[in-house]
Amino acid sequence: MLLAFLLGLFLIRGFVPAWRNLNTDFRNYYIAARVYSESSSVSRVYDFEWFQRQKDHLSIEPCLVTYTPLTLLSAMPILPLASLPPLTAKRCWLVINVGLIALSTVVLMQITQLGWRRILILILLAIDPLAKSFLYGQMHILVFFLLTLAVWLSQRNWSTTAGVSVAVAAALKLYPAIFLLFFLRKKQWKALAGVTGGLIILTVLSVYLFGWESHRIYLIEVLPRIGLGENIDPYAPGWNSLTALLHRLFIAEPELNPHPLFNLPGLYAVVQPLCQAAIFIPALWLLFPGTVRDGHENLEWAVFATMLIALSTSAGSYHLCLLILAATLGLDWLLAENRRREAWILLVLYGTTCFPWMAWGPDTADGWRILLASPRVYPMLGFLFFLYWIIHSSPGVRERLNAHHRETWAFGGLFLLLATVGAFQALHHARGEFGDYSSRLLNLRGSLLKGDPAVGANGLYFTRMPGRGSSFETWYWSGGRIDSLLRAEDEFHPATAPGLADLWIELAGPVSNIARFSTLPGTIAPNFQVEVRNGEQPSVSPDGAWLAFIRENHGRGGLWIKQLAKNGSSPGGEEHKVVEDSYDVWEGAFEPGNRHIIFAAALTGQPELYSLDLVSSEISRIPIPGPVRYPAFSPDGQWLAYSRCERGSWHLYVMRPGSAASRRLTGGEYNSISPVWEADSKSVIYATDGRRGLNMTALASITVIPDP
Repeated sequence: MLLAFLLGLFLIRGFVPAWRNLNTDFRNYYIAARVYSESSSVSRVYDFEWFQRQKDHLSIEPCLVTYTPLTLLSAMPILPLASLPPLTAKRCWLVINVGLIALSTVVLMQITQLGWRRILILILLAIDPLAKSFLYGQMHILVFFLLTLAVWLSQRNWSTTAGVSVAVAAALKLYPAIFLLFFLRKKQWKALAGVTGGLIILTVLSVYLFGWESHRIYLIEVLPRIGLGENIDPYAPGWNSLTALLHRLFIAEPELNPHPLFNLPGLYAVVQPLCQAAIFIPALWLLFPGTVRDGHENLEWAVFATMLIALSTSAGSYHLCLLILAATLGLDWLLAENRRREAWILLVLYGTTCFPWMAWGPDTADGWRILLASPRVYPMLGFLFFLYWIIHSSPGVRERLNAHHRETWAFGGLFLLLATVGAFQALHHARGEFGDYSSRLLNLRGSLLKGDPAVGANGLYFTRMPGRGSSFETWYWSGGRIDSLLRAEDEFHPATAPGLADLWIELAGPVSNIARFSTLPGTIAPNFQVEVRNGEQPSVSPDGAWLAFIRENHGRGGLWIKQLAKNGSSPGGEEHKVVEDSYDVWEGAFEPGNRHIIFAAALTGQPELYSLDLVSSEISRIPIPGPVRYPAFSPDGQWLAYSRCERGSWHLYVMRPGSAASRRLTGGEYNSISPVWEADSKSVIYATDGRRGLNMTALASITVIPDP
């Protein structure tokens, strides 16, 4: 009866809604697989707006998509389905996931004594993880199966193959790679070689398939920020991770977390790594070096798998599918040892952790209510530390720990080392120019993203995403009024100049069109006409005479220009291609005087700046060490602003055109991008993701030329 009830609950909450709707995360895998299957460049797959544009080109329903936390190889299981319509592809993936659950049940029957009914009850008792994994079309059922298979292979002494299975799981979702330490601690050298060799082979394969640049971006720019929990909204209670809870308790952010319990970033920098070390070190310390009987080794797998989930800085509910393996192995060991009371406690903690708490949780929480906003954190930690107590209380482990005091002291020292190093790194990361947020502009609570600023004669225009379920919208700030200009599906890159009243915006859809707006902000129905069809990322000359834009061919951008009519009602001149697709142009800016365009292009892999002479058509590279992007000329033509990537973070620089000397304007381990000059040529408005999610920028201003 319990099994039938849980199965019905899964069908109602998970499978049937997933079958009917595309929902969310599956689209991320599908878009990447589809782009790759069409032989398009994926070098910008971690560029948030570029990836969103690909969603629009595929005519997928309005939604937020991002590939930021995902590995490139995680799109490969969807590649055979990429030629199908999105919903059909998802339905095929759901059928595959049902098959994976069936296979996992068979494998668990081989490595435990629980029987098929108990195993299915445990699987379906993961109410929220299982439902969300199906709803979102996630990869975690496949990861669960691969790690379950690894346990089965390890029991049969196929250690190398078990390590390879773990490596494949790590290629899809990074956290299984920490099993390297599991095998190292247990001196299982064949399994360690299997994981290491598998990861090396898969990494080489990934670089061969997708190119080095996208991997460089992932390793240097994306992974460090994700490791800090700065993914999309680091303050969101829905992550239900200890790191997200501590973010919300101790770090103030004007839009995403204006009222923490205490605004003490320094305390967060000490407490967060201390908690991470307290979660991680016992999992290694309690492992028995060498081979032990199967039942106890299964318990060790359960402990380590649970630790991986508890350690995650941004674990969605679907990550908890791995707890199915942990609960099954843990309960099997307890029942075999006739410890039924502990088995019931573990079962209750597991069921409580996997319960859909967030269906009743608050969307926002301030002050002391923050402690109730992430209800899954507490049973998750209870589940982990109860497993620690179980393995610590087993006779063999107690005897070994009592006989090896030096080892205990060594792990205690390692705990202090990790906590101290983590605290110093977190304190260094917390330093920056945004401690008091004095440079921030337009703090609108709940804004997930504000970027692509453009200064016009009638005010400041920018791209805004009000929340996770919304589209990219063009907003304006004029005369003290802040409002949206036009609500289309996705609007990118507003372009204008301080002396211009008109505005050009990319309206994304099956193709991107550039529209010209010729009415002042504040009108009920803005008047616009399409200026360019199949064009992206507009850039207008300061005098409004020319429009530059990008037109993609298989994911690589070519630069085009068009002479504009003085009156927006006339079509203007012909379009001319001035830079070939082989350069892969990412963005461009006119120099005052309309003689040159400075553009960023990835001709050699990473983006660099180039100068195009519009009279002679000569292209020359600007000798700035890359990666470099986002060029912007001051209205007086005396300064060029741009962003340069250093140690994984993008910083603003300014230089005089033709000069080799440059000056850095921003610091910190955050990104400062998309600069635009104010009309006086003294200040720059730009987008920054300081103390926010990666690429989820807010607007800030900085003075470049101080008043005399």
